[in-house]
Amino acid sequence: MIPGKGWRYVAAGAGGIAAFRARDRAGAWAQRAGIELELPTHHHIVRASGANVDQNEAAEFACFAEAITAVEHCHDFVVIDTPASDSYLMRLAHSMADTLVTPLNDSFLDFDVLGSVDPATFAITGIGHYAEMAREARRQRRLVDGGLTDWVVIRNRLSTLGSRNKRLVGESLNELGLRLGFRLAEGFGERVIYREFFPRGLTALDNLDEATLGVRPNLSHVTARQEVRTLIESLKLPLDESSCTGKGRDRSGPRRIPRRDRGLRAARSHAGADQGGRPPRPSHLRFGRNDEPAADMGHRVPAASRDVPGGGGSRGT
Repeated sequence: MIPGKGWRYVAAGAGGIAAFRARDRAGAWAQRAGIELELPTHHHIVRASGANVDQNEAAEFACFAEAITAVEHCHDFVVIDTPASDSYLMRLAHSMADTLVTPLNDSFLDFDVLGSVDPATFAITGIGHYAEMAREARRQRRLVDGGLTDWVVIRNRLSTLGSRNKRLVGESLNELGLRLGFRLAEGFGERVIYREFFPRGLTALDNLDEATLGVRPNLSHVTARQEVRTLIESLKLPLDESSCTGKGRDRSGPRRIPRRDRGLRAARSHAGADQGGRPPRPSHLRFGRNDEPAADMGHRVPAASRDVPGGGGSRGT
């Protein structure tokens, strides 16, 4: 949450509990320090474990839809933190996302989930399993309601020093982005300050004062906050005009918004569920951007929902 903006969001963990533990740590620290911290609303969507796959998926879909319906009229954004494995819930979340955020550690080890490269020339030679899944989710979304998912690949844990590996990874990501229709954004650097936030459940967007931090704030805190704000701006989220800084996507212009149930129908279609029993689609998960054609599915899509490679839970970012 950015102080002063008044944005509200809900974090829905599709299979993981890291974000919930972060919230508990933040609550415990706030009580101990006698301070107030802005905490997100959380919904934990538990994976079903029955013997029947169809029944499991139906139960997971119902839980997912219930969580979305509960917050659609009282929050501005929904952040879904998906597990680092291919599952029904993961595909469901990808098919629902207006903004897909893929954090990627700056190495070819993580790059492999997006694509493979020639060992001599580092030219792209194939598409990775995760990229194929994301591309299929976007294709299914487009078939159902014509909506486009904005996909951002974020280079995380960047070194402040230049290196051959850093340059080669960047060049390969640029080439792959042209093929798959995602854009790149720089994420968080390799900073000790983020590790110091973790035990107390704090984020770089909390108040930077000694009462909140437990220590005297320094330049590292300010740098981390600016880094997070820069990342949020680069996502170009569809902000309301009351909170828009002019750098987000404008909501005021005309855009095609399909029936509210179609987003969940796209998700069910991609995840393999039937078409019955759909709740209304949340109004804050918006559709419809007018982008130029791109290679993979006829649209050029910049890039950003929160997902797996190089990822980790966080309370407020």
